[in-house]
Amino acid sequence: MTALDSTTSITLAGVMCWDEGVREEFGRSSPRAVRKLVCRWTDRLDLVNRLLGYATSTGGTTTVAQPLTYKGAPFLVCTHVEIEGTGMLGADSDGDAAYPYARLRVIYDPSEFNNDGHETGNENLDFSSEVVALPMNGPSLYWSNGDAVDPRAAPAIHFTTATFSRTLYSQPTLPVNLIFTLLDTVNQGPFLGAAAGKVRFLGARTHRRFTATGAKNWDITLAFLYRSIEHNKSFRANLSGDAGGWQDIYLDESLTQQPYPPADYSAFNLA
Repeated sequence: MTALDSTTSITLAGVMCWDEGVREEFGRSSPRAVRKLVCRWTDRLDLVNRLLGYATSTGGTTTVAQPLTYKGAPFLVCTHVEIEGTGMLGADSDGDAAYPYARLRVIYDPSEFNNDGHETGNENLDFSSEVVALPMNGPSLYWSNGDAVDPRAAPAIHFTTATFSRTLYSQPTLPVNLIFTLLDTVNQGPFLGAAAGKVRFLGARTHRRFTATGAKNWDITLAFLYRSIEHNKSFRANLSGDAGGWQDIYLDESLTQQPYPPADYSAFNLA
């Protein structure tokens, strides 16, 4: 392979390279584009890093480079890059093989989750229900005619729950302290459309990944449980004239500590 003509080059993500063509595939569920590029061997890792996206943290400042989208179909983002050394083979100063150029096979797939044009991760939502048994030692519910409900006639109350998770890709650090601090808390204000007190943070799963230059990034999956009844409420029997129904519960007589303390979830940056 002879030296490439700089007059035919293009600049992609700040790197000079040459385009060798593209193949597009479109179907109902699996569109894909594969682009072939050539760049100088010494530029390949910088180009790959920019194609795939990465995050860095320096002095408390986080910089996030989003993966590149495919021109003409921005819902496709770069997900994988294959590299082949090409050109006149020589040797570097250590005697190892040296290539003047790198041929890249750049693969673009549908974005798993797109937030305002930025690839941040994916989402999952699953529904279930919880069951609360009625107390057997007194009436707790009433029929429409005012008669007390016998627990043997209606022994349980069902209400809906939903488990929601979102994965954040390529985070520069693992926020262990934040995760530990917010475990088993509830949202103190509206969160992802849910009213205060109805979402509980369950924890996180993590996966370590590396950028093309060897920097460490993290994929973090955050899990939350939505409950149609606030997490700090429990069903109370109507005994001895006490008001029955769903009521707040506390762990102390001064009514200052609840089982799931409210917390600010804005630090998750999921809005």
